[in-house]
Amino acid sequence: MKIILTESQFKTLSESVDGKSSLENLIYEFLNDDFYPDYDWGPELFDFYREDVEKYGSVPFYINDSEAYVYYDDGTLEIMPWVCEKLNEYFNDLWYSVFKSWFEKNSGLKVSMMVDPRNNNRLLQESIDNSNVVKQILDNEGIDVSISYGGRVPDKNVFYDYVYFLFKFSNTEVKPYKRVWFDTKNNKVVGIDRVPDFSTITDGFRYIPTEILNSYFVEKGEEYLNEILPIKYPKHNKLNESTDNSNVVEQIMNHAGIKYDGHEFLERSYDNFGRTHDTVIFYFRLPDDDFTYYRRIHFLTRNNKVISVDSAGDFRTIDDAFRYVPTDVLMNYFIEKGKTYLEKFLPKRYPTDSK
Repeated sequence: MKIILTESQFKTLSESVDGKSSLENLIYEFLNDDFYPDYDWGPELFDFYREDVEKYGSVPFYINDSEAYVYYDDGTLEIMPWVCEKLNEYFNDLWYSVFKSWFEKNSGLKVSMMVDPRNNNRLLQESIDNSNVVKQILDNEGIDVSISYGGRVPDKNVFYDYVYFLFKFSNTEVKPYKRVWFDTKNNKVVGIDRVPDFSTITDGFRYIPTEILNSYFVEKGEEYLNEILPIKYPKHNKLNESTDNSNVVEQIMNHAGIKYDGHEFLERSYDNFGRTHDTVIFYFRLPDDDFTYYRRIHFLTRNNKVISVDSAGDFRTIDDAFRYVPTDVLMNYFIEKGKTYLEKFLPKRYPTDSK
């Protein structure tokens, strides 16, 4: 089957609510019909292609005995002018990421860049710079995106700030969201901590290279944070470099809504060597959760004085917010609380053991 797509049909597809996903399926069908290489391809030829690339530095693909595209050992896919012209005529630049995905699936070769040899035009790079692909998909599928501030988690001389991207579809009440975490200092973004999988929002996104998709939303989030953080946290425009470890843990619990319900003596025991072990239990409650969480620290003591820590529960698993604190900082905070408590409590509980 040969697909003939008129200008009016293309316009109709581009402007419809389901246009983008329909258009991408059409591009795939078009590629399979008109740009399938001679002599077939697929998983059974993956090793053959790789060996050719390793041996000769490239592997060409022909259509009707004419060179159509060439893959090079640096990951570049060179697409011949006659192929680019025909695809541009029907689909403008919307075929770039679809072609990349289609080629990788059928050849087993990973593409890092696509070029048109006439002017060394980087086809995918153009999309990265202009965010055309992501914006086109959002517009064609009728998806509105809003961004809002999520919160801040402190850590010594930097903060972790996150933003929400809320996706509203024109044909459903479902509003999925994604959360991106940034490293910030002095209310400016200095790094990226965590980026979610945006490809699950809509089928159209799965055809876009991850770096392009992530770059679009990361850039939006960075611009948003750099604008609102100085207003929201004016006192943090110059972060206090002398923030101590206890303040860091307390700020994290405060921002994350973790309620520390205190601690108490649990038990005393003796090991086979006659050493004394005293245990302190720490209680926590999380937002919108009636369950009380706890962790224990087992101290080795002598004459009602703490000698060392024998073992301790993993406080990082109480809440995700704690994972942003270095383990030694987090544990030292609660160890110090337990030690201070025991050395006041034990002489009263076991007066004969004090010297």
